[in-house]
Amino acid sequence: MLRFQYAGSSFLTGDAIAEAVLDLGATLARVQSSTYLDVPGITSKGVRGIFRVLLGPASQMLLEPTLDQNELEDPDFVAQVRSRIAQLERTPRALPVNTPPSTYMEFDQ
Repeated sequence: MLRFQYAGSSFLTGDAIAEAVLDLGATLARVQSSTYLDVPGITSKGVRGIFRVLLGPASQMLLEPTLDQNELEDPDFVAQVRSRIAQLERTPRALPVNTPPSTYMEFDQ
């Protein structure tokens, strides 16, 4: 289990869940995008729930190890997040209008 610290608060979640969310945050930063995500977790009082987090280019997350050995698992959630990451990495990005092409031909006049 990892303590997921975000926006001045924290919750416990499984290692695979936390790593997938962190990877999605990094991918969103690379493509200059944002989204919110409903992350399964456990409060400090032991209550299971869903934590809505906003992920984007400026997201700051910290994953902290804990002594809790009761791993929270949600393979469907992890698969969905990994699928979103793959989709974002495959999505072609347009160049800004004023960006010159990387290769061009010069003609003598």
